[in-house]
Amino acid sequence: MKVKTTKYTAITLVLGLSILCFTHTASASDTETARAKKNISTSIPDLRNEKDVKTKKRKFFNALRPMVEAENQRVANQRQFLLSIKDKDSLSTSDKQKLDKLLKSYRLERHKDGSVPWSDLLTRVDTVPLELVLSQAANESAWGTSRFARKANNLFGQWCFTKGCGLVPARRNAGSTHEVAAFTSPQFSVRSYLRNLNTGRVYKDLRKIRAAKRAQGKTATAYELAAGLSKYSERGQAYVKEIRSMIKYNGKYMRGEG
Repeated sequence: MKVKTTKYTAITLVLGLSILCFTHTASASDTETARAKKNISTSIPDLRNEKDVKTKKRKFFNALRPMVEAENQRVANQRQFLLSIKDKDSLSTSDKQKLDKLLKSYRLERHKDGSVPWSDLLTRVDTVPLELVLSQAANESAWGTSRFARKANNLFGQWCFTKGCGLVPARRNAGSTHEVAAFTSPQFSVRSYLRNLNTGRVYKDLRKIRAAKRAQGKTATAYELAAGLSKYSERGQAYVKEIRSMIKYNGKYMRGEG
């Protein structure tokens, strides 16, 4: 069976913060990815000529919602696996391999004594509220109408620095080498975005808020976690306020109720 090739590159979001991201080449998908994509649209409708705001919102969210749910479920399955082995005295070879793969994917290493940094790992391997993902996607991609959304399936403004890894911005400053990362489908853009929030050092506060709620037996809301996005944009708190406003006023459309 052919396995999808995954290329890891350093990327930067809109304000120039370096984060690790992954893009996918066009080779055959692995079993997990194929399962995630089953019965899920692999594209966002072209809404550039849609004049009705409510219709635009409805179409955009309806197309993207199942992709977000699939990727969140993927992360939830990873978390459940970790919880299922956390207190075991010994692990099978396959479980050890899977654990080490997750450690690497979430940019963590074992302690010097070989023990697993369980607290850090479980803080990172967790889902992101649907409303937060959809609000940022709509904001960063202009409801899927931006050049990078249409031509590179990039919904979250993610950059890469390997030549040919994406699209060259039309107004890139002289001497700059970044490109806007390209993905084979919007769903992989969602996967990359979730991983960025779960591993990027600038989103540590977001993860702390989520973990604190977990410790209380609660689930952090999209509105609460938006507080951890002040460094996603150079606009800082103004950006947080804008995302929170989108969450507040688009909830019914994001949930498929509008």
